[in-house]
Amino acid sequence: MANTFVVSRAQLVYVLCLPLAVVLGYLLADPMQLGSVAIIGVVLGVLCVPIFIRWYHPLLILGWLSAVQPFFLPGQPSLWMLLALAGIIFALLNRFVSPDARFIEVPGSSSYGSRSYFWLILAIAGFFAMTSQRIPKHRATLFTSLYFLAGLTALIPNLAGFGGRATEFLFYLFAPTFAGEQLTAGSITSSGIVRLGGLSVSCTALLCALLARYNVREIFDIGRPWRLAILLVAALAAVFCGFRSIFILFLLILGVQCYLEGLFNGRVLIGTAVIAPVMGFLLIVGADRLPMVAQRTLSFLPIPVSPEAKLIGERSTDWRLDVWKDALPDIPAHLFVGKGYAVDSTELEFSFINADRHFMSSSEWVLTAGNFHSGPLSVIIPLGIWGVIGLS
Repeated sequence: MANTFVVSRAQLVYVLCLPLAVVLGYLLADPMQLGSVAIIGVVLGVLCVPIFIRWYHPLLILGWLSAVQPFFLPGQPSLWMLLALAGIIFALLNRFVSPDARFIEVPGSSSYGSRSYFWLILAIAGFFAMTSQRIPKHRATLFTSLYFLAGLTALIPNLAGFGGRATEFLFYLFAPTFAGEQLTAGSITSSGIVRLGGLSVSCTALLCALLARYNVREIFDIGRPWRLAILLVAALAAVFCGFRSIFILFLLILGVQCYLEGLFNGRVLIGTAVIAPVMGFLLIVGADRLPMVAQRTLSFLPIPVSPEAKLIGERSTDWRLDVWKDALPDIPAHLFVGKGYAVDSTELEFSFINADRHFMSSSEWVLTAGNFHSGPLSVIIPLGIWGVIGLS
């Protein structure tokens, strides 16, 4: 009779885990060595595989709008990039091993600039990773809310900027670009107007999360005053972020939602006709007493704001119009063969110098960098008409 060799689960754990624990303990004795970091990263990645197989889709939705940007990775990629890459890999693995795991069909050198290609590729990968699973109806509101609420993390860099050296460590994990104007205000501006990029993202995210959970009638329910309070907080954030486009977007989102809910009826219009003059009067009386950043946001309205805020807003508008006017002639040349995202660093440096010396228009460096401040132009010039078709 043959002997049977049986290994219990506990024995298997000891055989595998104890040597691994010894190796990791040895590596952690000198954690700054590149080899130690790589091995520890591989081990942690392997341990996280079951988590990603089960939860990559919710994690991708939750992390897409977050401002997390791990500093210790090459190129400092944003969290959504890492989740998109991992998500598409596990989505493909699920598709290979399960016939039911199908993607949802949704119609729809001296140079640098490769980061833009990575952004584009990972955004496409993230789209397919998100559509690899259908969200259950009973969880649709939860997933949508989590998706938008992750945008509140954009506030963390701004809060870190106010905290001084005591909170600078937060910039190692959260993208400092949201606090760019705040951190360089003392050296680049004398107007006293400092726009808060994180606040602009957070106010829109908070509004969308609120509308994902409640309709407009429920928000204005007197018996639930905290809902209206959240809406007012988001509206104030839209005013004090300093971006006119964000405030306009805020009003458009709220207006479209009211239209879709059929609220533009006689009673609502009568109420609006009564409230609008009162709000207008309050703005006219107190607009010029608001902080300069809020006056800049409201400068497009026909209300008396500070001449300085009005002038800064008009200059910003004229600058964008000049950029678009100068960029339009480039469309025919790159209609079929896109310009691409590559940027010659020497050419870009000279464009900065020439703009400072008034040898060329102030929009020239923007055109050289490909930062057109326009969605359509940012697609058709770098990628051509084929890129427009592909992304449509």
